[in-house]
Parts: sequence; structure tokens; C-alpha cells
Amino acid sequence: MTVSILYPIEKFAKFTRSLGWSAMFLTLALTQTAHAETVAHCPSTVANADAAQHWSIVLDENEWMYRASLVTGSIQSASPLDIWIESDGPVDIAVLDWHFPPIYNGRIGVLHYFSGAAGTHAMAEFTRIAVIDTLTGELIANPMYSTSVSGARYIEQDDGTTIEENYYYCDLAEIEWLSDRFLMTFDDEQAVYMLPESGLY
Repeated sequence: MTVSILYPIEKFAKFTRSLGWSAMFLTLALTQTAHAETVAHCPSTVANADAAQHWSIVLDENEWMYRASLVTGSIQSASPLDIWIESDGPVDIAVLDWHFPPIYNGRIGVLHYFSGAAGTHAMAEFTRIAVIDTLTGELIANPMYSTSVSGARYIEQDDGTTIEENYYYCDLAEIEWLSDRFLMTFDDEQAVYMLPESGLY
């Protein structure tokens, strides 16, 4: 598991949100001095037209939560899907994927979306997943799925001149779907999310 150049991103996002976006910009700027590694690219943050057509996503007045509604008749579901999902910046939510892990035979749906971006000298982009019980319409979990950081740092040479060096870093979650729960490892931390006790099969 690669070590991130940011603090654990869930804690980082919540902390900076409590202080305001200026704190996030400052923190991201300071990451220029950290050594970053080039790893596999994070998922695209451009909306997937095929998946996006099934969803209507509207910003709430508080500018942090969005109401995501499955378009009627677009995909079979026992209950109307109308959930609140979290964002990580003042951006338009972009639907990246909407799928059903095969193990649950359509009972569990996963909405993957671009949830925000922030930064000045360094730019961070965030994606989340919303795990949904399609039978009850309940949002089971809404964790961070990936974060990518890109920017430039300036390195002083022996002769007193400086050179610019670009960097890119991606932290991507690993998910293991089990019969009664799923495990998500992100930023070197593992979280366990319980699924409905009955009716998955």
C-alpha cells in the first residue's frame, strides 16, 4: 500500500471543512515539499453519459449535500431511490458509474461519483461511492473512494537557480464484497460496512 502525501483523506476533508476552504488551500500548498510517488491513475472525473442519464442530482441549500434521485423507470428497483450524498467541494457532481456487484443479485447498487476538488499550487480531486440498498432505498455508506493530487514544486540547485518539478499522486480504495458486509481499504485504513441482514439473495 502506497503511503499518501496527505493526511487520511476522510479526516482531512472533515477537518478542513470545519475550518473553511482557505485551510484546505493552505494544506494542499504545503504538500509541495513532500515527496510524491507516481502510481496508477485514479478514475476519470468526467461524467459517464450512460450512467449519468439514470440520475438527477441537485445541490441542497447548505452546499455540502446533494439529493440524488434515480430516474423513474431507468433501472428496475423495488423502491424509489432518493438519497443524500456528500460532496467535498463546491462543484457539480459528476456520475462516473452505476453498477450492481454480482454477488448480491441486484439488491445492492453502487453509485460512483466525482465529489469535489480544491487547491491552488497543488490540486486535489476526490471521488466517492454511495452504496445503496435498492430494496429499501436506504443509503448504506458514502465513503471516499479515491483522491488524486497534482502540482509543482520548486527545487533549488547548487548554483542558486531553481527548477520546477511536476508531481502526481493517486490514492485508490480497495473493496472486498462479502455476503453480509464489505471491506474498504483507503489511505492505509480499513473500514467495515454491514449490509442488510436478510434478503440479499
